[in-house]
Amino acid sequence: MARGVSAGVSPETFVLRGRRHELQQSTIADDGTFELAIVRSESGEAHGTIALRIGEGALEVLHLWVAVPFRGYGAGSEVAQLVIAAVSGAGIAEVRAWAHPELGLSVYFWIRMGLRPQHGPGPNGGLRFIREVGVLPAG
Repeated sequence: MARGVSAGVSPETFVLRGRRHELQQSTIADDGTFELAIVRSESGEAHGTIALRIGEGALEVLHLWVAVPFRGYGAGSEVAQLVIAAVSGAGIAEVRAWAHPELGLSVYFWIRMGLRPQHGPGPNGGLRFIREVGVLPAG
């Protein structure tokens, strides 16, 4: 298991399929960072990537990128919701993300996904976001 990955949780935890998109494993780095391809289920066409790192009881979203022609159709929202749901059932306490200081829509996006902005600057002058998660109720 790669460094930084919590017991019982691995990059394979996030190989997921939603209604219209799925996450397919792409690369795993030595530091425990892994990137997944965002693929349209119907066509098999890659629409973007999400990079994640697990450690210290938290999942950190390093980036969530959807190619420009596919933005605005719900791929990012579906992927974020899939990842948050997977984390909720995997014993990870929180999800962290950040918004680039020049990308105002990412602030709105993470708030819509249930993450709260944190006090103080984030990476590269952006904003940090956090969402505490718990085990989802059965059913």
